Amino acid sequence: MWSAFDSVFDEWSDAYDAAVDGIEKAIDTAGNNDGFWEFIDQVLDVIAIVLVVLSIIALVIGAPLTGLLGAIIFVLAASFLLTTLKFAFGRATLSDVAWSAVGLLPFGLGKLLSRGVPTLSSVIQGGRGVVTAAIRGALPRFSFLRPTTWGTPFRSLFAPVQSARALPKPGMLTNPFDAIRFGGSQTAQVSTFVNTMRSSPYATSPGVQQFISSTAASLPGGIRQSLNSVIWVGSSVADWAGVADAQPEIAGLRDVRVG
Repeated sequence: MWSAFDSVFDEWSDAYDAAVDGIEKAIDTAGNNDGFWEFIDQVLDVIAIVLVVLSIIALVIGAPLTGLLGAIIFVLAASFLLTTLKFAFGRATLSDVAWSAVGLLPFGLGKLLSRGVPTLSSVIQGGRGVVTAAIRGALPRFSFLRPTTWGTPFRSLFAPVQSARALPKPGMLTNPFDAIRFGGSQTAQVSTFVNTMRSSPYATSPGVQQFISSTAASLPGGIRQSLNSVIWVGSSVADWAGVADAQPEIAGLRDVRVG
C-alpha cells in the first residue's frame, strides 16, 4: 500500500511543480506582475495622507514656514504624475487623474485669485514707514528759542521703534477660515496687519489712511473670497474622500481608458 501511495504522491508532486512553473512562466510572459503597481498604490495612499496633513498646516501656519507651500505643490505634482502613469498603463481611469488634479486648484487657481496682493514683509515695511513718517510729522519743529522742542531730534530718532511697537508682526498662527477665504495664510496675515493699522493711534493720519486703503484694495474681494472658499472646501472634501478611498467616478470620464 505504501508503494502505491508513494507512486501516486510523486506523480501529484511532479504535476504540482509543473503547474507552478507554468503559472510563473505565464505571468512573466503576460507581464502582469502587480508588485510594482501595488507599490505605486501604497505610495499614493501615503501621499494622500501627507497632503491632507500639509494642507491643514498650510491653513494654520503663516509665513515663517516658507518652504511649506513648495512641499505641498511637490507632493501634489507627484500624486498627479503617478496617477497619470497608472492611467497610461491602463491601471487607472481618467476620473482618477481628474481627482488628483483637483488638489492643485487651491494652489494654482487660488494663487491666480490672489494676484496683486503684496507680500507680508513689504506690507509691514511700508506700514511702519508711513507710521514713522506720521509720528515725525506730528513732532514740533525744533527751535533753540523753544526749550520744549529740544527733544524733537531724539524723539524723531526713536520714531521707527515707536512704529514697530505700535505695529507688531502678525503671529505665526492664523485663523484657518480667514486663510481659506483669502486664499492662503500669508494673505490672511496681510489682512491682520492692515486691521492692526486701523486700530492704531496713527490711523487718522492721511498717509496711513491712504496706505491702509490701497493695501486693503489689493486683498481678494467678496467674489474672489467666495471662489477661494468653494475651491478650498471642495478640494479638502476630495482629499478626505481619497484617503477614505471613497472618491466617486466622474460621469463621462470613468469609461475613458488608454487603448
